[in-house]
Amino acid sequence: MTKPLPCPFCGNTDIRYSKKTSSGDRRTCVYHITAYCTKCRCYGPRTLIKAPRYSSAGDPEGLLDKVYQAWNQRI
Repeated sequence: MTKPLPCPFCGNTDIRYSKKTSSGDRRTCVYHITAYCTKCRCYGPRTLIKAPRYSSAGDPEGLLDKVYQAWNQRI
């Protein structure tokens, strides 16, 4: 699993994620997920992933790994 880098603005290492879902169709769901700094509330890029609606996995399609990779590749 990818580890998030510190915040580029304040240097905080406590980086978390925010996940929201929206309906796709009966079988799928669209996840809107982004990483953010808990100190200065800097948000990273939003990642959209379409995944099965009723998945037994807590992290469908390696969602967190993709979000932290996007956070680490910011300019």
